Amino acid sequence: MNVVLKLFALQSGRHSPAEVLVGLGLRVAKSGRFPFLCFLLSPGNGPARFVTGRIPLNQSGRPTAAMPLKLQHGAGAGLRYSPVLCSTNKISVFSTLFMLFALCMLTACNGWRLPKPPFWTPVDLSRGGVVADFNIRVTQHRLYHFEIHFTYTKKDRNERERVRKIVGGLHEPTPVPILVKLMIFKEQAQSEQIVYQKTAENPDTNSFSVDYFGKKLGYCDLSPGEYRFVLESLAQPQEYASIPTLFYVVANPRAQYNPFKPTNFDRSKSCPGKTIQ
Repeated sequence: MNVVLKLFALQSGRHSPAEVLVGLGLRVAKSGRFPFLCFLLSPGNGPARFVTGRIPLNQSGRPTAAMPLKLQHGAGAGLRYSPVLCSTNKISVFSTLFMLFALCMLTACNGWRLPKPPFWTPVDLSRGGVVADFNIRVTQHRLYHFEIHFTYTKKDRNERERVRKIVGGLHEPTPVPILVKLMIFKEQAQSEQIVYQKTAENPDTNSFSVDYFGKKLGYCDLSPGEYRFVLESLAQPQEYASIPTLFYVVANPRAQYNPFKPTNFDRSKSCPGKTIQ
């Protein structure tokens, strides 16, 4: 017996929640896009006709389980409004509408699950190539800074000195050269637009704390939206393999920033290294 027919036989009701769920899964699997619309436009008289084009029905309007399914093409196999929405079974209608609402919310809120700045991720500059590739969601139009922190055990003077001899102390030259490239893409409808690109060679250490030395790669004002960050190490300094390294995207929460002021919104000044104006 066909698997779809077996699923139809699980429930006595013509439009049980099990059938609705099967139909939804089949539509999503085939279309890959717009599952909400594909669910509303159900081919034929049930989810089974989604894969068969036409299914034999008996006089009561239910599928004939004893007859094998054959793929047929014709006018009768076109899209119709889903009979689930026309059902007199209030429970079936309510469960269908609830699933539609849940699916719509999950699809619309997919981007809301992305992390927001401040955000950090571990990187390994010693292996070369792309060392970080992630997406974040920006909710406030602010000036964001991009930094690399080379960490060590807190209050461990020997470890701190070892790290300093590799990355360099505050405003000191970098003893072991590094070369990194940062690219930022803004997510558009089914596409990406590059909004920032900069190559940093041996940036000076401009910050330190009790457990890290920090180097700033750049900064840029980012408007609300979804962004993809790609950090690439163009060299392979093996000395950095022993140093836990973090890449940060941060903004000063206390600093007042008005992107609409000409002095602040001059992207050539606020976004050094920006390639797309």
